[in-house]
Amino acid sequence: MMPDNDDAWNGEVAIMKLWGATLCVVMAFGLAACDSGRRPAQQAYRPPPVPQEPVTLAYSGPVLRMDGTCDGDAPITTATIDVGISECELVRLKGKPPTDVLIGESGRGGRETQVLYAEPEGRELYFFINNKLDRTVKPGA
Repeated sequence: MMPDNDDAWNGEVAIMKLWGATLCVVMAFGLAACDSGRRPAQQAYRPPPVPQEPVTLAYSGPVLRMDGTCDGDAPITTATIDVGISECELVRLKGKPPTDVLIGESGRGGRETQVLYAEPEGRELYFFINNKLDRTVKPGA
């Protein structure tokens, strides 16, 4: 529709411009509101790495493997099974491989080994800490 009056036409154009500007402002605020809740993800705090000291073993000498064999030659230091002998010395003194070997770690990072021999008299258990015989459990003892 064409208005009869130029002033009316100018008024409608002004209103349309005002509505257009208002619409642009509303859309700008609307888009800004959509982004207001988005924040970059925060990274979890990670302390700097602590330099690790080289691992030192709490035992020395050859030790038993899980299959009952020694990982080296056992020195001949004793002729009897006593507290303080090494795991491989026990096998050498017994003259045969053990029935079972359990190897673990103590709470303080040391080596703990349990050696089982099934003898005709009963089971013999030998407990080692850091490759040294700590105690023995034999039948009837």
